[in-house]
Amino acid sequence: MWFYGPDWSEVGRSFTNVHWQWVLAALALPLINYGISYAQGFAFGIGLQAIETSVGIGYGLIFLARESIGLATLRRKSVPGANRRR
Repeated sequence: MWFYGPDWSEVGRSFTNVHWQWVLAALALPLINYGISYAQGFAFGIGLQAIETSVGIGYGLIFLARESIGLATLRRKSVPGANRRR
């Protein structure tokens, strides 16, 4: 039995087209109805993105360490021709 799900590389590429300033504005504007200023809502959105980024990087590093893959290995794999010795 095969699972035919989405192409995750395509899903990841779709986020490169997102204009994140509009996401922050969309988060900040509804908070005005609850007495929170736009500046505080915008700062809250930036804080949420910082937390999300740090958690994502943290978990990524944990799972890379679990697989015994270091940052140097990733760097060598990302640069074409870096594995070849001269």
